[in-house]
Order: sequence, then structure tokens, then C-alpha cells
Amino acid sequence: MLKNRKACRAGDNCEIRSLDDALYCLGHHSELSLPQIAERAGIPPRYLSDALNPYRSSHRVQLGWLVPLLTASQNPAPVRYLAEAIGYRVEPVRALQHDTLGEEGLDVVAEVGRFAALVRQALADGHVDSREREDLRRGLTAIRTQLAEVEAALDDRPLKAVR
Repeated sequence: MLKNRKACRAGDNCEIRSLDDALYCLGHHSELSLPQIAERAGIPPRYLSDALNPYRSSHRVQLGWLVPLLTASQNPAPVRYLAEAIGYRVEPVRALQHDTLGEEGLDVVAEVGRFAALVRQALADGHVDSREREDLRRGLTAIRTQLAEVEAALDDRPLKAVR
């Protein structure tokens, strides 16, 4: 379900169910306004507005626009939707300094240790309940995010898809 810009920007994110939803969110729920995104992406604002409207079949977002739109809007909703559709996850990563990579690597190891303790605790009674399952998912997400941040620092890439 698509929400309004204020709700989406405040963390009550849209429930993206299609690529059309993701593209609409990119154009209408980003830090920049749609005309600002269009200007930075080099696309006429009225044409972009029509192309992002899921009810206008006469205008569609062109594939060549995707990178300029993502760069201009800094809204990963379309990438996140596409990645999840094929079993990947997109996680934002912090910009790390190369001189902190050793410390960051140790933090990853510590996070893996915390995850191992969660697994041990969850399996202590022979089954994993819904709360424990959610704790394990959060632990895995924390590990993946930290690993992606370290990898991005090595590669100087701002966004990384992880499986």
C-alpha cells in the first residue's frame, strides 16, 4: 500500500507490491521533489510525472532512466523491489574509512559471536518460536550489513546487494 510522502519519509514506509509502486515512491517520497529529481536526471518533469504514474499506460519509465533517477533521488525502492523479486536484499551501507577496517572486521566477528549465542539460546528448548526467529533474522541482517559496509569500503561502492 502506498502512503503519503510525509508518512513514508518518517519511516512508515510504503508497502511496495509492484515495480510501479516502487517507481511511484521514488518520484514522490524522496528527499527531493519530483521536479528536482527530473532536473537532476535530465528528464522533462511532466514526462517523468506521467511515466511514474501507475495509472498512465501511455508513458513508462525507460530502462536508461533508472540509474539517473536512482542517483538523483537517492531512493532505492525500485532496486530493493527488483532485488527482493529474485531473492536478494539491498542494504544501505555506512561509508567507512580505510583506517578503521581492522576495527570493523573485529566488530563483524563480535556480531557473529552474538548471533551464535542467539542460535544456542533459541535451540535450548528444542524449537524456535516466532520471537526467537525474528531475533535471528535481525542478527543475520546485522551481520550482512556489517559485511557489506566493509566490502563497500574496500570497493568504494555506496550500495551493495547481498543474498
